[in-house]
Amino acid sequence: MLEPGYEHIAPVDIKVSIVEPFVIEPEQTVFVLPTSQFAFSLSYLKMDELGAITKKPIAIPHKKYGWSVRSVFLGDIEQEGTFTSHLTEGQQRILVEDKDMTNNTAEARINIVFPYRLDVKIRDISDKETQLKAITASSFAKTLLGDSYSAASESHILIEDRLYLVTLSLFDKDEN
Repeated sequence: MLEPGYEHIAPVDIKVSIVEPFVIEPEQTVFVLPTSQFAFSLSYLKMDELGAITKKPIAIPHKKYGWSVRSVFLGDIEQEGTFTSHLTEGQQRILVEDKDMTNNTAEARINIVFPYRLDVKIRDISDKETQLKAITASSFAKTLLGDSYSAASESHILIEDRLYLVTLSLFDKDEN
């Protein structure tokens, strides 16, 4: 049964594909040194009945997903998501393709940069020593590097039998 006024339009076949959306993690651009390795991961995106999006990890390597890079001159990617940079600086595009549905892809970027500046910060945390027993390794830096410390509490003078937190930050020429 045709809608009046559409008799002159030829029938069209439409193919609808339902795919599982996924992302490469981390989603933000990664910065690495030449000749180093970085491990990416994959996660499915799931929406619950309230519309909240959650991520579910995908075990890799996975036969359904193929990893590739734009330029093998800058580095290589293994099928378990480990990127190895070569000696050249540049931005590399990482692509993961669903082998069953080639238009279902995820992309990440990794910048290979030469080191330019090293910052060293030493903080005396001896007065926090009793709190350290209750702090887990994952929250250690967040807890001790919070707003409670100022630049005035940093010193490169070390005293025997004190507890220090040493933070090293490596930057490229663009301060990344």
